[in-house]
Amino acid sequence: MIKDFDHLLATARDFIPGKVEQLTLLSCALLSGSHVLIEDRPGMGKTTMVQFLSKAFGFNLSRIQFTNDLLPGDILGVSVWNPQDHEFQFKKGPIFGEMILADELNRAPAKTQSALLQAMEEKMVSIDNHLFHLHENFTVLATQNPITQLGTFPLPESQLDRFAMKLKMGSPEKEAEIQVLKAADIKEQITHLGPLMSKSDFSHHQESVKSLKVNDEIYRYVQELLENSRRKIPENSLSTRAGIDLIKIAKAYTYINDQSYIKPDTIFYLFPYIAEHRLGPHKQKIVDDILKETPIIR
Repeated sequence: MIKDFDHLLATARDFIPGKVEQLTLLSCALLSGSHVLIEDRPGMGKTTMVQFLSKAFGFNLSRIQFTNDLLPGDILGVSVWNPQDHEFQFKKGPIFGEMILADELNRAPAKTQSALLQAMEEKMVSIDNHLFHLHENFTVLATQNPITQLGTFPLPESQLDRFAMKLKMGSPEKEAEIQVLKAADIKEQITHLGPLMSKSDFSHHQESVKSLKVNDEIYRYVQELLENSRRKIPENSLSTRAGIDLIKIAKAYTYINDQSYIKPDTIFYLFPYIAEHRLGPHKQKIVDDILKETPIIR
């Protein structure tokens, strides 16, 4: 593994034990400029993990607590009348941060969720006939509670498709949970954590990920996975964006693990994280069937 990320994950074990896989995949998302949806029950460490990553990478974290009465203007910002200058002045909302924690995203209705759509797609927002550019490292890491919980709203397909991956925290293993119970002030410790990687080093890693070469066989394998999803469920199949996201995350995963080219096994491993949240009901079985029916290119 690349030294910087090996150090980051080793440090993470003291703060978020037992979550190396989730932290690795989130690091891949940040390197590739991709958005991630993290789903699990309240109290499973979703927010804590995002806070740790913002500190570790030295990113400014802008947190938005989604509720059923949150308005789009609370996210994007509003124009306020300035009596001295006799004109409206735009006050930027939290969307203008570097790393955005959209906490409990599915507790807000679709109208409010839609405030993120243009930002996540274009890193820009249009407000009052003006176009505003967002931070170059703008990334949305959203948490959501299971849809079976009270007070939740389903995310529209257009919103789901803008998340490159969906992760689940899962219940911790016994020893990891005991470690968390002993360190009850983990969030307080994270506030005092300094960056584990400089901004220049992060930019260097990003450029290295972008320059990683991808063999044509990998592109064909990804396209076959997309095509098979269209055969299985033509009404709710995977978009081309899903394939682009899969390639981007695979490049970052390959780079972090200090490998020089993407292996078909990497695509096979990452595909469920990219596909499941996009495919609707019975998604896990559909994903398994797609993988079984698509020959791995060797």
